[in-house]
Amino acid sequence: MDFKPLQVGIIGCGTSGLVTLKELLAEGHDGIVFEKSDAIGGLFQTAYQQGYMISSNVVTMFSDFFGLEQDK
Repeated sequence: MDFKPLQVGIIGCGTSGLVTLKELLAEGHDGIVFEKSDAIGGLFQTAYQQGYMISSNVVTMFSDFFGLEQDK
């Protein structure tokens, strides 16, 4: 069976939309994200106040999220 890449439209460029696009691209598919506002991130647009993260690390615990490297 031949691999046929999907072309996917994703509505919303919040956390779910960004992760969906990332995973589609990683699997060899193509995607485009449609966002009604002029900024990306959804609720994460307001996650930082004065440079400090104010949300739980459980919410931001993606394997490649900047700053979550474990101490060794």
